[in-house]
Amino acid sequence: ICRSWHSDGADRHPSSDRLARVVFRPVRDIEGQSTYTAGYEPSRGEIVATSQEWLSITFGDVQVFLDSNTSIKLEGLAEDGPTIRLLRGRLQATADRTPIWITTNTSENTVFSGTATFINYDFLETVHVVPVDGSVQTHIKATGDYMLLPVPIAITEGYEPSYETIEVNLEAESSAGFYEWVEGLTKR
Repeated sequence: ICRSWHSDGADRHPSSDRLARVVFRPVRDIEGQSTYTAGYEPSRGEIVATSQEWLSITFGDVQVFLDSNTSIKLEGLAEDGPTIRLLRGRLQATADRTPIWITTNTSENTVFSGTATFINYDFLETVHVVPVDGSVQTHIKATGDYMLLPVPIAITEGYEPSYETIEVNLEAESSAGFYEWVEGLTKR
């Protein structure tokens, strides 16, 4: 894949893009209502935020699953793949033939023919990039490093950006139910 690494992504996001379809799948009792309904089509630039619900968004052959208390900005919805800025929280992305770009304050990440989890601990200024199936191409803008990641890393954002390899057990975390829900949806 040959692709430029422009953080604003202006070269690939025509204003008329509306390729995404949000599909809300309630999986547990929720206090209050979700602001999203099945078939809702978000626009480029829109912020999608969850509270207590889990949300599945489909972009062609790319699937994005949002955990509760997660906020993303849809930076681009071009035919060559969506670009999502992870503002806070947790998402899992599965890409087949079409790649997906996940950006944060310090990193630009590409998932192509694989699955990865991204967790933005915004209050800690730390992002975890966790390849689940395949690798993630990551560019850390502040250091200029480009990496093909087969293993999880923690990226420290803020004044002194850095990264380190970490061990992650997604099944042992408090969000294990989220990953079970995602697995159930992807095996259909």
